[in-house]
Amino acid sequence: SHCDYSIAKHPGGRMLEAKEVDELFEKDFKLHCVISDGFFHQTYDRFLNLYRQSAKERYIHILEYCPNILQNITLKELASYLQITPTYLSRIRKEITFEK
Repeated sequence: SHCDYSIAKHPGGRMLEAKEVDELFEKDFKLHCVISDGFFHQTYDRFLNLYRQSAKERYIHILEYCPNILQNITLKELASYLQITPTYLSRIRKEITFEK
Protein backbone atom coordinates (compact mmCIF):
# COMPACT_ATOMS: atom_id res chain seq x y z
CA SER A 1 0.00 0.00 0.00
CA HIS A 2 1.16 3.52 -0.76
CA CYS A 3 0.46 4.65 2.80
CA ASP A 4 2.71 2.13 4.46
CA TYR A 5 5.77 4.33 4.11
CA SER A 6 6.87 7.85 4.78
CA ILE A 7 9.69 9.63 2.97
CA ALA A 8 10.69 11.19 6.24
CA LYS A 9 11.03 7.86 8.03
CA HIS A 10 14.49 6.57 8.79
CA PRO A 11 15.07 2.81 8.21
CA GLY A 12 15.54 2.50 11.98
CA GLY A 13 11.95 3.67 12.47
CA ARG A 14 12.50 7.23 13.68
CA MET A 15 11.24 10.31 11.91
CA LEU A 16 13.91 12.40 10.25
CA GLU A 17 14.32 16.03 11.14
CA ALA A 18 13.75 18.57 8.36
CA LYS A 19 17.49 19.30 8.39
CA GLU A 20 18.27 15.62 7.76
CA VAL A 21 15.80 15.47 4.88
CA ASP A 22 17.36 18.61 3.39
CA GLU A 23 20.81 17.00 3.65
CA LEU A 24 19.56 13.87 1.86
CA PHE A 25 18.08 15.98 -0.91
CA GLU A 26 21.32 17.96 -1.28
CA LYS A 27 23.29 14.73 -1.64
CA ASP A 28 20.83 13.05 -4.02
CA PHE A 29 19.16 15.46 -6.43
CA LYS A 30 17.45 12.58 -8.27
CA LEU A 31 15.78 11.49 -5.02
CA HIS A 32 14.62 15.08 -4.49
CA CYS A 33 13.15 15.19 -8.03
CA VAL A 34 11.40 11.82 -7.71
CA ILE A 35 9.82 12.71 -4.37
CA SER A 36 8.86 16.23 -5.47
CA ASP A 37 7.30 14.84 -8.64
CA GLY A 38 5.37 12.26 -6.59
CA PHE A 39 4.06 14.92 -4.22
CA PHE A 40 3.03 17.12 -7.15
CA HIS A 41 1.06 14.32 -8.83
CA GLN A 42 -0.53 13.26 -5.55
CA THR A 43 -1.59 16.85 -4.79
CA TYR A 44 -2.85 17.41 -8.34
CA ASP A 45 -4.90 14.19 -8.27
CA ARG A 46 -6.35 15.12 -4.88
CA PHE A 47 -7.33 18.55 -6.19
CA LEU A 48 -9.02 17.05 -9.26
CA ASN A 49 -10.81 14.44 -7.15
CA LEU A 50 -12.43 17.20 -5.09
CA TYR A 51 -14.34 18.11 -8.25
CA ARG A 52 -14.77 14.83 -10.08
CA GLN A 53 -15.65 12.53 -7.16
CA SER A 54 -18.38 12.68 -4.57
CA ALA A 55 -17.45 12.78 -0.90
CA LYS A 56 -18.46 9.13 -0.63
CA GLU A 57 -16.22 8.17 -3.56
CA ARG A 58 -13.29 10.09 -2.03
CA TYR A 59 -13.86 8.30 1.31
CA ILE A 60 -13.94 4.88 -0.36
CA HIS A 61 -10.82 5.74 -2.38
CA ILE A 62 -8.82 6.80 0.68
CA LEU A 63 -9.81 3.57 2.49
CA GLU A 64 -8.70 1.51 -0.52
CA TYR A 65 -5.49 3.51 -0.89
CA CYS A 66 -4.68 3.60 2.85
CA PRO A 67 -6.61 0.79 4.55
CA ASN A 68 -5.11 1.51 7.99
CA ILE A 69 -5.68 5.25 7.92
CA LEU A 70 -8.31 5.20 10.68
CA GLN A 71 -5.73 3.69 13.04
CA ASN A 72 -3.51 6.72 12.56
CA ILE A 73 -5.85 9.72 12.41
CA THR A 74 -9.17 10.76 13.90
CA LEU A 75 -12.43 10.89 11.99
CA LYS A 76 -12.37 14.66 12.40
CA GLU A 77 -8.96 14.81 10.69
CA LEU A 78 -10.17 12.52 7.91
CA ALA A 79 -13.26 14.65 7.39
CA SER A 80 -11.04 17.71 7.13
CA TYR A 81 -8.82 15.98 4.56
CA LEU A 82 -11.91 15.02 2.54
CA GLN A 83 -13.18 18.60 2.96
CA ILE A 84 -16.47 17.55 4.51
CA THR A 85 -17.92 17.91 7.98
CA PRO A 86 -17.49 15.14 10.56
CA THR A 87 -21.30 14.80 10.61
CA TYR A 88 -21.40 14.20 6.87
CA LEU A 89 -18.55 11.68 7.16
CA SER A 90 -20.60 9.81 9.79
CA ARG A 91 -23.56 9.70 7.39
CA ILE A 92 -21.34 8.31 4.63
CA ARG A 93 -19.91 5.67 6.97
CA LYS A 94 -23.40 4.68 8.10
CA GLU A 95 -24.63 4.47 4.51
CA ILE A 96 -21.71 2.23 3.52
CA THR A 97 -22.28 0.00 6.55
CA PHE A 98 -25.92 -0.57 5.53
CA GLU A 99 -24.95 -1.27 1.90
CA LYS A 100 -22.88 -4.30 2.94
